[in-house]
Amino acid sequence: MSGIAKNIWSFIFSFENNEDAQNMKLSRVNSQHSDHAIYDYDYHNNYDYGFNFGGHTLYTRNKTLYVANKEGYYEDNIKDDNNYTIEEFEAFRIFKQF
Repeated sequence: MSGIAKNIWSFIFSFENNEDAQNMKLSRVNSQHSDHAIYDYDYHNNYDYGFNFGGHTLYTRNKTLYVANKEGYYEDNIKDDNNYTIEEFEAFRIFKQF
């Protein structure tokens, strides 16, 4: 995938404690902004960006995770505005089978 993906089912989440999945924060995409739910930069560009959720609400660049909490794209903030060094991350894309 490369470019903007409209997705009314998109969500982002964060674990406050890696060992306690019961207390995760989850935020669903705002349906009015679902046309910018996910943006995947082309790996061949010069920006060194990775994934981007909600118009730079949550995005990666140069092994750093940036949290900006742009209002309106997702329902709730999952973290305070900050930058985090990425040790590892997982990304999933789910398809409905017919």
